[in-house]
Amino acid sequence: MTYLLNRKKEDGVSVAPIEWHQVTAVDVVQFLRTGLEARKETEGVSDITRRRYWRLLQRIYSFAAERGWVVENPVLDVEREDTPSSEDPLGAIMLEPLWHSALQIVNELDASDPVLARNKALLLLLFQYGITPQEARLLTIGAVTRIANPSSRRFGKVATVQLDGPGPNQRRRLVLTTQVADALDSWLNIRPSFPKAQTHAILFCTARNPTMSADNLFALVKAIMKQAAAVSGTAMPVRMGPQVVRNTRLVRWLEEGVPAAEVAMRAGLKNIKGLHHLRTHLNPEIRLTLRNMRDDAPVQMQLPLRLMA
Repeated sequence: MTYLLNRKKEDGVSVAPIEWHQVTAVDVVQFLRTGLEARKETEGVSDITRRRYWRLLQRIYSFAAERGWVVENPVLDVEREDTPSSEDPLGAIMLEPLWHSALQIVNELDASDPVLARNKALLLLLFQYGITPQEARLLTIGAVTRIANPSSRRFGKVATVQLDGPGPNQRRRLVLTTQVADALDSWLNIRPSFPKAQTHAILFCTARNPTMSADNLFALVKAIMKQAAAVSGTAMPVRMGPQVVRNTRLVRWLEEGVPAAEVAMRAGLKNIKGLHHLRTHLNPEIRLTLRNMRDDAPVQMQLPLRLMA
């Protein structure tokens, strides 16, 4: 509604306001071109964002047309060349040089610094275990277990992380490698220095908030990717963020010969159908194997799930 009251042409000239039911295909195109705001001034509005707004408008006006509130859906009259391109359903991944460079950067983060210690532990869980962004953000201190030390009343080092999602295979226990366990141990030791850590059980809190937002996590992963791209001279993936890290981890497991059913299990997926959006990144032999398997057969979870980096 704000856009309709403050319409402008592409040259910035103001246009008379109109009501929502007076919108035409021309207005829809103008909105998609000039009415959207980028999350950051330095970045333009993405094709994905335009496509999603186009789809939303299409649904809204279809509903309005069914109810008789408008004569016809104006979005349907938008010319094909003016329609935002369709989103690519295939999952983006990081090229191998970018992946290795990013991992090296993560491994070299200074764990004596509170923020870097948190980032290192969080990023290693993403890179080495392919957990979902939401799983990473919602982990609690209680999800972390330590090995008992018989010679002391204190518990020893971090050993496992328990994931408890609502899906049939999302409840799984990760047996940590020494590298990841050490990073998580360092973060837990320094975490009390964060003011919010005293009042909240979320594992990866921030200095200002008890939880790390989706935007915070996206910005963190994007920064690591950009740094890795500069170091390795590798192009950035078509998309960025923690989901791309997860996609890459799953593809690497498949390429290393881990059976598709086990990869689905490690990822907390109901069946291997959840891996099909990554098939274009696999070598032909593995892709054929994935295609020939029953993709709707549920995989059986076995705990503890030992994931090797």
